[in-house]
Amino acid sequence: MHAAVVTDFGSPDVFEPTELPDPAPAPGQVAIDVTHAAVGLIDVYLRQGLYKDQTGLPQPPYVPGLEVAGTVRALGDGVAGLRVGEPVVTLSGNGAEGGYASVALADAALTTSLDGTGVDPALAVAAVPNAATAYLALTEWHTSSPANTCWCTARWAAWRRPSRAWPAPWAPPA
Repeated sequence: MHAAVVTDFGSPDVFEPTELPDPAPAPGQVAIDVTHAAVGLIDVYLRQGLYKDQTGLPQPPYVPGLEVAGTVRALGDGVAGLRVGEPVVTLSGNGAEGGYASVALADAALTTSLDGTGVDPALAVAAVPNAATAYLALTEWHTSSPANTCWCTARWAAWRRPSRAWPAPWAPPA
C-alpha cells in the first residue's frame, strides 16, 4: 500500500511517501480502501511533536490520520453489519494513526456505513470529529435528560452559513 509516513517530528517536510505491506484486519476490525482522509488539528500537533512526551501517542516513524472514508476491503472475524465494497466513514487505526495510507484499519464499532445515504465521503470524513465531540459533550460530559433543552447553534460547518438555533429532538415543546 502507499502511505505518507512521518519520519521525524517537525514541518510537513517530514512526510515520506512509502510502500508498506497491506494490513489485515484483526477480529472486530475492518480494512478500508481509503478514498478520503481528513487532515485534523491533532494530526498536525502530533506531527509537530507537541505531544511527543505523552505515552500511547505515535512516535516516528508512523502513518498519521485519524478520520477516513472509503470502501470496506476486508472484514475481521466477528464483524457483522458491514460488507466488502460498502462505502464507510470511520476513525482509523490505533488511536490517531493509520489514515494517510491507501488501506487503513478501523474498529468495526467505530465504522459507519454511507451506503444509500447520499452523503459525500469528503463531507462525511470532515464531520466525524465534530459529530463525535458533540455526541460526547451531550452524553458523557453533560448530564442530559428529557427535561433539558439543547440548542444547536449551527448546522454542519461545511455549509458555511449561519443558522437559527434548533432544539434537539427530545427537547420539550415550546
